[in-house]
Amino acid sequence: MQHADALLKAYSFDKFDVFLSYAHREKEEVKPLKDLLVAFPLKVWFDDDELRPGVPWQRLVESGIRNSSSVVVAVGSSG
Repeated sequence: MQHADALLKAYSFDKFDVFLSYAHREKEEVKPLKDLLVAFPLKVWFDDDELRPGVPWQRLVESGIRNSSSVVVAVGSSG
């Protein structure tokens, strides 16, 4: 567990303007929304950009939510 904590501390948990939440099956439909938010410009937490192999993803997601000013939940046809 100490190794996982060290890996987590290696990543910067900067503040985000938006945490973007969506069903994994709808990633391709959500990417244009992410690009639009980034162009606005907003700092967006998006799993493809923030999750790293070997680092416990649950803790990174929790940190991303805590360090975001807002949350956008995209609900599509898969629910």
